[in-house]
Amino acid sequence: MKCKSCKTKIKDKSADYCPYCGEPLSVSKFTDINIILDRSGSMGSVKEATIIGFNNFLLEQSRVKGKAIISLYQFDNEYEATYKNIPINDAKGLTDKSYQPRATTALLDAIGKTINDKDIYYSTLNAKDKPELVLFVILTDGAENASREYTKSQIKKMIEDKKAKGWQFAFIGAGIDAFGDAHAGGMSFSKGATMAVDRSSKGIGDVFDSLIGSTVKYRSTGGQFLFHQQGKSSATSDEDEE
Repeated sequence: MKCKSCKTKIKDKSADYCPYCGEPLSVSKFTDINIILDRSGSMGSVKEATIIGFNNFLLEQSRVKGKAIISLYQFDNEYEATYKNIPINDAKGLTDKSYQPRATTALLDAIGKTINDKDIYYSTLNAKDKPELVLFVILTDGAENASREYTKSQIKKMIEDKKAKGWQFAFIGAGIDAFGDAHAGGMSFSKGATMAVDRSSKGIGDVFDSLIGSTVKYRSTGGQFLFHQQGKSSATSDEDEE
């Protein structure tokens, strides 16, 4: 086969990417990307890195051939849909004004509300208009301490039900035990789709770099979402309770 971008002939017919220019060798599947972003007070120490990383993620996904829509949800003790179900090329990046860390961490409520929001959206679509792939990415640096509507057992059940339908869920924990029972491990996230990084500018930058490549791979091949490289776990700090 031949790469459509650089026109080079490729012998490995099982390759997902061109080994010469790095471009995907097939048009990506129609993907619905949902980012659930922690904006609790402790994220203030990595605010700039989070803005840069998210904006790079948007830029790189917009360059991928194939259709994708994206929704961005932010949460502290309150929950906000920054934008929903828009073409990836129309999504705006974060700024100092649109991303302002504050308050506490209602993680469970954010996940539950987002899953329900997607169910409502899909109920309005004809089968032919629904995405082929659905990805949820949760990025947080703190322990749950403010949810009022959902329990961990409810969220675990919701995620299990959606995974059975092919939805994919990824969990990124900055400065916490990401795969511990209090976080991804207790909510049915798979270990390969969980990443723990230092709560630092470098840690946030590294995780978005990994997320970019993993999402491009997922969009082109489908199947299970996996992080291409695992970050290192770090000890929980006092700020994690914010």
